[in-house]
Amino acid sequence: MKLLATSIVLFTSGWFFAQESIDSIYSNGMLNGHYESFYSNGIKKASGDFVNNQRVGEWKLWDSTGVLRMQRTYEDNLNFEIELALSPEGNHIPDLEGYTHKNERPKTGLLKFDFVEEADVAISKRLWRRIDANDLHNDLFTIVMNDVIEHDAKVYHPSYDDLRERLADDSVAILEDKQAVAYKIKEDWFYDKKRHLAEIRMIGVCPVAEIDGRERDLFWVFYPHLRKILIDEGINDDQLVLRNFKSTIIKESNVNDRSLADYEEDLEKANRRIAAELIDMEHDQWLNELK
Repeated sequence: MKLLATSIVLFTSGWFFAQESIDSIYSNGMLNGHYESFYSNGIKKASGDFVNNQRVGEWKLWDSTGVLRMQRTYEDNLNFEIELALSPEGNHIPDLEGYTHKNERPKTGLLKFDFVEEADVAISKRLWRRIDANDLHNDLFTIVMNDVIEHDAKVYHPSYDDLRERLADDSVAILEDKQAVAYKIKEDWFYDKKRHLAEIRMIGVCPVAEIDGRERDLFWVFYPHLRKILIDEGINDDQLVLRNFKSTIIKESNVNDRSLADYEEDLEKANRRIAAELIDMEHDQWLNELK
């Protein structure tokens, strides 16, 4: 697979970014190109390549003294092998070296979601994104509405993204002739120390329509239910699971539950910051596993 001739350089100290420059490979929620990061003392920390938000090929991780501590080979984020894992003393770690993670496909043909124990989640972050409707399956909104009308599927009030209040049937009925111009998604990024990987899983999806000249959220639907609808329609959701879509982060988990636009002047710059932090947070977990 041909990689784009671009690169990223980050300077880090722990998880804190002393300097960052993610502009070259990050655009509209997509990572494409060669990534490198450095500790604040100038020692390289990590390097590898991204293609359409997926780690591919050889990834290396060094400690702050310049010792190569971990090496992995990726097909994508969910399919990889750990080829080298060294302790601070330079000893090979047999429980990690040779570890292979494969994401299986059941008979449905869809990518499998492994069960994750809460105790295995080392760190997590909740995000909300906006996706232009043109970047997803054209019939997605129609499929959801048909399921709601024909099978009384549960959808939830657009004002509550915790999906706690079901939308009244009469409110759903008036949405039938609307067309989605975008979708909001609520998702969790987390690091699973049992599987030695970071993963993003969608929680809910909210269609957005233009009504009376302005955009309005229509309703929320649980993503696991949406996935079942897609299976019934014979639609493969690899695009969603493998993050192969353009998007804008509009909110990250915070104490005051504010959107990014409430405190960030430059939304694209904030998106680059968050993307950079997530990459580095995963690499810090790799290092933690080598102690």
